[in-house]
Amino acid sequence: MKYRAEIDGLRALAIVPVILFHAGIKTFSGGYVGVDVFFVISGYLITTLLVEDIEKNRFSLVGFYERRARRILPALFFVMMCCIPFAWMWMLPSQLKEFSHSLIAVSIFASNVLFWRETGYFMPAVDEKPLLHTWSLAVEEQYYLLFPIFLFLAWRFRKNTVFWMIVALAGVSLALSEWGSRNEAIANFYLAPTRAWELFAGSIASFIVQRRGVVKNNWLALAGLLAITASIFLYDKTTPFPSVYALLPVSGAVLILLYASAETFAARLLSLPLLVGMGLISYSAYLWHQPIFAFTRLRFMPELSTGVALALSVLAIVMAFFSWKFIEAPFRNKKKISRQVIFKASAVALLLPIGIGVFGHLGDGFSNRLSADGIALADYGYGDLSSEMIGLNEKCDGMMIITVCGFDRGATIMVWGDSFAKHAVTFVETFEGKPAEQMTLDKCPPFIATLEHPVFGRTAAEIDTCRAFNRAALDYLTAHEDITSLVIGSRFTPLEGMSDADVIATADYFMDQIDALRARLKRPVDIKLFPPPPVPVYDVSKCTSRLIMFGGKPDSCNYPITALGGFSQKQQMFVQELQRRGLAVYPLADALCPSGVCTALVDRLRMFRDDGHLRNESGTYLAKRLREMERS
Repeated sequence: MKYRAEIDGLRALAIVPVILFHAGIKTFSGGYVGVDVFFVISGYLITTLLVEDIEKNRFSLVGFYERRARRILPALFFVMMCCIPFAWMWMLPSQLKEFSHSLIAVSIFASNVLFWRETGYFMPAVDEKPLLHTWSLAVEEQYYLLFPIFLFLAWRFRKNTVFWMIVALAGVSLALSEWGSRNEAIANFYLAPTRAWELFAGSIASFIVQRRGVVKNNWLALAGLLAITASIFLYDKTTPFPSVYALLPVSGAVLILLYASAETFAARLLSLPLLVGMGLISYSAYLWHQPIFAFTRLRFMPELSTGVALALSVLAIVMAFFSWKFIEAPFRNKKKISRQVIFKASAVALLLPIGIGVFGHLGDGFSNRLSADGIALADYGYGDLSSEMIGLNEKCDGMMIITVCGFDRGATIMVWGDSFAKHAVTFVETFEGKPAEQMTLDKCPPFIATLEHPVFGRTAAEIDTCRAFNRAALDYLTAHEDITSLVIGSRFTPLEGMSDADVIATADYFMDQIDALRARLKRPVDIKLFPPPPVPVYDVSKCTSRLIMFGGKPDSCNYPITALGGFSQKQQMFVQELQRRGLAVYPLADALCPSGVCTALVDRLRMFRDDGHLRNESGTYLAKRLREMERS
């Protein structure tokens, strides 16, 4: 296959935006499309090599997989091994266990499946996953595993027929991707069936170039560059992706492959030595950038400043150069390293991380690395809530067992809602100085219409259960006239996907429900909202956990209220709209964020147990603090 310098330049155009996107540089809001460009390039190069081998009767699966092993495994293994000591030193037990799972998944080329099951790609928590980026390697390896076999078996038909078979497969995959972007967004992002069309696009380009060569066309080649560049700067995390939107960067890459002959402006630009050099080390740069960013966020700062982000980006490129020169290049030299050696080394490169991963899983994150105090205070989790956020009575959560909850019949306050009502119980009892009855069901907001919103993400059975729970809570409130105060609490999950106008409309709906409730009760009941705490874009509990583990300034996890995450901004806007409409609200932000700076850790007391829930102890602390503020 004839070398094309502009393809290495195209790799540079792909890798730099990916790095800057993961660095958090907002200008490169669509930098993730660089991965799609890589897919097209991979499809093009692999298809070209395979077809040439098949046509010259030298096709060998063993030879093909040898080339892939030389290209991919040495640098990947080296980076994984470098990650392990930092994971041991800087990860919480729960995080280390997840990292162990990723070691196994990466080694069997299934990390895209693992991360699909764990989380979405654009959620804040993924910034702290050192091997998250390997999902794209898994997609490519799954393609490499199946496509050569398909091509070899299909070659019994005419070459032109094989071409149209690939076109048909690409069309099916694109249609599935468009459907997935609307119905299964996370699976659509990670899994090979909805990404295959991007690789097939490169394969289609390969067939065309083999038939007629690279046709010189300055305007189409330039259009390809502009298409990729536009998607980098115009797309963002809210763009449905992949979907028909991915056609822009994918088509751009295809246009360059088809029309950027050496004489075109686009090819001359992409063939500049700096871009070609960056393209040569692009694989190593891709491997290094995510671990560097993730471990920096884990150990030092959840949010990277622009200066730090750029410095780390340069570090990733420097590390890429050294791993390309001393790891990639030597292993790709068949004269220095034989096939037998490469396969033996590959076995070690796959089995050793699997063994370490299994050991980490069985060790449950090795909490024995920490002192007893560190385990108790630092490793937050989503398991047993009994010591973190029990509410009045854990058995009362999910009030379908209403007759055995053993409520204090002398209570005049009822707390109603989802888990964000549960974490309010201790606060309410401390602030009011009275016992409260608990009516909570996790992931079930008060009232029911918001359940219809797709962001809520509940199954039909879960929605039915939540409706029944809310009816039971309202019936109980109606029947017990000794309850004179109602506190409503919720995370209001559907707000996450709403525009500002939708938030305002939802506030109108919510107040209509409050008015209907007052009319139904036919007695005066004081209704008050316990709002979601204002939280930043990162998981502040992880920050305080690491602060306890590793030390540092006590206020280093505090955050200005102006730096809230997008979802939290919607929540606070919703709360303000309710206040404007006359609903009483506990001024939680006044206690948590005095002078506009939110407190995350007070005398080794963590305010949060996870990415948004308060702890029992912090609820007590904030209630007392708010009372003191009212008296002063």
